Amino acid sequence: MATDPRLRKKVVTNSHVLEKLENEIKYAAEYNVTTNLFELKSWDPRQIIRKYKLNIRTSDGADLMGKIAEGSWKSKSIRDIRNLFNEFTYAGKELFHCDTDFIVYNNIDTFYTLRPMDPNVNDCVSLRRSVTTDILFDLKKHENVVCQPVFEREVDATEDKDEYFEFLKLLVYQNFWDTCKDNYIMKSDLTFFTDLKEQRDDELCYSLGGFRVQVAEATQHKYLLRLAPVKQYFLGISSFFGLLLRAAKVEEIGETFVKWVLDKKHVLNQIFKDMKATDWLTEEPFVFDDIERQSVVETYDGGCTVHERYKKLGANVFSMLPVVKGKDGSYHAMDAVEISSYHIFDSRLADFVLMQRNFKARMEVFDRVVEKKVLFQKNIISEIGYLTKFKFAIDSRLMSKAQQMFLPSLEFPDRVVALKDNTTRFDLDIDKIRFLKSGQPVGFRWAIVNFSCGKTEGFDDKQIRILSSFLFFENNRRIPPKELHKRIPVGKEFSIASEVFEELKRYDFIMYSDIRSRKLNHIMAFYEAAKGIATIGVDPLHVIKRQDAHRKWKPPIKYAANTKLGGLNFTIHRPVPSQDSKDIDFSNVFANDRKRQFVAIDVEHLDETLYVLAVTYTTNNNFRLKGEYSYEDDRIPSRLYVLLGNAIDEYGDVKDEKLACMPPDEVVILVKEPVKDRVSEALEQPNLKRFKFTVITVKSDSEFVFLKYKSEAVEKGSVFENLPHAMYAQVTDIPGFPKFFLKTVDSAHDQRQSFIEAWDEYTVVRTDTNTHLQLLGYLVFNLCFLDPVQLRLTRYPFVLMAAQHYLKRGAQNYRCVRDLHQEKQINIRDNPFDPNLDLNSKIAKLKHFLKPRLETYFCCNE
Repeated sequence: MATDPRLRKKVVTNSHVLEKLENEIKYAAEYNVTTNLFELKSWDPRQIIRKYKLNIRTSDGADLMGKIAEGSWKSKSIRDIRNLFNEFTYAGKELFHCDTDFIVYNNIDTFYTLRPMDPNVNDCVSLRRSVTTDILFDLKKHENVVCQPVFEREVDATEDKDEYFEFLKLLVYQNFWDTCKDNYIMKSDLTFFTDLKEQRDDELCYSLGGFRVQVAEATQHKYLLRLAPVKQYFLGISSFFGLLLRAAKVEEIGETFVKWVLDKKHVLNQIFKDMKATDWLTEEPFVFDDIERQSVVETYDGGCTVHERYKKLGANVFSMLPVVKGKDGSYHAMDAVEISSYHIFDSRLADFVLMQRNFKARMEVFDRVVEKKVLFQKNIISEIGYLTKFKFAIDSRLMSKAQQMFLPSLEFPDRVVALKDNTTRFDLDIDKIRFLKSGQPVGFRWAIVNFSCGKTEGFDDKQIRILSSFLFFENNRRIPPKELHKRIPVGKEFSIASEVFEELKRYDFIMYSDIRSRKLNHIMAFYEAAKGIATIGVDPLHVIKRQDAHRKWKPPIKYAANTKLGGLNFTIHRPVPSQDSKDIDFSNVFANDRKRQFVAIDVEHLDETLYVLAVTYTTNNNFRLKGEYSYEDDRIPSRLYVLLGNAIDEYGDVKDEKLACMPPDEVVILVKEPVKDRVSEALEQPNLKRFKFTVITVKSDSEFVFLKYKSEAVEKGSVFENLPHAMYAQVTDIPGFPKFFLKTVDSAHDQRQSFIEAWDEYTVVRTDTNTHLQLLGYLVFNLCFLDPVQLRLTRYPFVLMAAQHYLKRGAQNYRCVRDLHQEKQINIRDNPFDPNLDLNSKIAKLKHFLKPRLETYFCCNE
């Protein structure tokens, strides 16, 4: 498939951009921006489409179509009917004169062919008895099934648009069915359901989703396909626990709980099966069923069409559903769901129940973009394009909405990315919130909701002033929030939350005071999912007021990034020791007299033997960060040592002549574990042996593992003096224990010694040895971000995060240019993809060609 269109914006022509913009405006008039919209381009609009009626009878002449019609609407027989049609097409290859991929069956009694088939042919195809025929029909011992296609008419795409659209829908359905085999269940009402019961992804255990198809003509021979979700179950680490973990406090559940549930997954499913409930694993089994679109009369009359059907299943369904006006002028009810507790309780789930029983919440599931990995995997799309001779082009608008799910996952509020030219690019993270373009965004709005209930108060005025400056840009223009103050009467959490989201329905982000009400947190999480507004709760106890005499109230960490290669500055507010830690010497922790450089390295595989190397490094003790990347082939000696040498040479700030000529006393290198050996080999090069190195390996399980590379690298006064051979700095979610602790080889056997005191932004914890204190200060204030909301360390050092973003951008640039060159959309004078080039020339041209196009955002995932 072609490269993501977003990656081409620096190399496409202006005319192409204008054409796409015009199409965007034209399509937007007919389709909502959040719809799941695809474009169908016919390679040959003159294809002959013929419709046939299928007669099925026994060899004795008895009609079997009646039995098929009876079973076609039953999901248990749909698969068997489909298998029968496959047997018919396989046995009639000579009859059709085309591959079975070009025969489309509509699940009832007719089918279409994409290639010409003699309309006068009325040959019969006799099928022998099989497992399928025995399931569908009660045949006699020597009786066969006879299938006879009868030509009805040709379908003209220009004159018979309705039937042509019907054919396109069936075409899509069939090829999803054929590609995924037993995982897709077709229905004759043009709704199909995916049933992925195998664990194909670490993040996805189970998934069941339904989709409805609409096809409309955009221009002549150009059609738009819209797949709207009907219902979807997500059962997985990041999605099945989405509602639970986003609503409950993480420290009350933690990774141990998640692992326990996954281990007990099959047991829990069996319990729910015994109770005749769905496989929706939550604290208690929930009924979560779809409400199919009904006409406005059927929906509003309160009849049994919708309400009674689901009431019998245990779900409470609102009879007054929201409606939308379709293109044809008719009104349809939006898909809506109310989730309610199953009133049957099993004692085997006693230790599984965390939420209040009989808790009810309503979710409105609108037509949001479907998660790509569930349905539209790349191999499936390319397979369809090949089989049906139709090209699927994903509209670029979808890519900007790809993170907005119509059902939440654990990562749903973590990252909401707006990717538009000349507008703001921002991320919302659990650990941090970062804005990465200068200037105030057009139309971005956020609010602070200050809840209070009874004697529990929310934020005070000074805390609101702190949080109001939480979102800001590099030009120091803060974004003032809207302030709402809501006092919640007892038992009125739902109505107050409903009022808040109604008032803020057009806002992008909501921060509210977490008054430690589990019910309120659950309700806010459900509304976050239903309304699609990123929401975060902040405990007022965690908004700590600055103890030193500053006139302005500022967030704990303030930083900014520009759009040019090699520029990122951030300011660290250094801690002020509390009264009970005056005896600790902080001079070695934050002293700037020792010249120490930090370097981070990452590597990614590109094509065959080609790799991209990324190196980020500090240029002085004030942590001005720069970066560089290059390409190399594993058939030649690694050039990593060249990048390392360049980084060390640039240690001094060019504005300071004294520092510019002085190398660092110590170079601290951060690498991910798979890259450690490669870095060790580079450090053996002669031009690097004169420097002193300390290598920090970050393991994949998010523990920091500190290793001494050479004994002579650690001198007196270094933060690594007396450092054990293995030390771990971990963040724990165990209830009742401090958030952060150090564990060494010597103290690992004694849990009391391995934990340190709880800490916050303005008080550095006390430890038994000065070395531990230095290491902690080094970690918190030099390598990691400190979360201003939860006051905890992020799991990855900041310098290494920057290297990973450099790496990702370099890899994306390479793949983008390579694909554009292969598609002959661009011509390259000094072509680095020439197979006749020697390796050294190829790498030199590659680096020279791609580097001028870079725009680096250190903290933004694309």
